[in-house]
Amino acid sequence: IDFLSIELNLSKNELSLNFVDSIAKDSLILFGCDDINQAKENITNYTSMKSFDEITLSMISEKFIDIDENIYNPAKW
Repeated sequence: IDFLSIELNLSKNELSLNFVDSIAKDSLILFGCDDINQAKENITNYTSMKSFDEITLSMISEKFIDIDENIYNPAKW
């Protein structure tokens, strides 16, 4: 994630929100926070998001192809 964040000039938070929003266009995004500052950061990043192009989406997806579904699927938590 650090490499992608630097390469795309985004924070890890921005990278994550942009990626999820880009691949789940018709879904709602629910995110939590630990404190008010993190909530403000999430809101700021969410309201200023831009969708990734197909090349960027492919690049990010390739980096996470072997991630266990138990990690990213909340139904498995």
